Amino acid sequence: MKELVILQRALYRDNLPLDTRNKLNQRALQLAEYLRTAKDPTDEGAAQTLGVDRTGTHYRKIRQRLKNGLINGLMVATAQPRGEGRPAEQQRAEA
Repeated sequence: MKELVILQRALYRDNLPLDTRNKLNQRALQLAEYLRTAKDPTDEGAAQTLGVDRTGTHYRKIRQRLKNGLINGLMVATAQPRGEGRPAEQQRAEA
């Protein structure tokens, strides 16, 4: 749960690339909202919020979907498009 909280705090909701037409993604967004609003988020509290068993496969799938979405969001947020700009050292060397 700790790594999800860290990833969640690194992103804003708008940067989370999860399509809301998918039911599993909707549940992952509910989990993200729980992580954002809970003072001390736990697996038990998250599972209770989602209405699933903490030890069940459905909860693990929701957590994994959120984790993948958060990692993808971080990759998109930090990625620089190819061909756009050059490293500062190269620009200074050519000047």
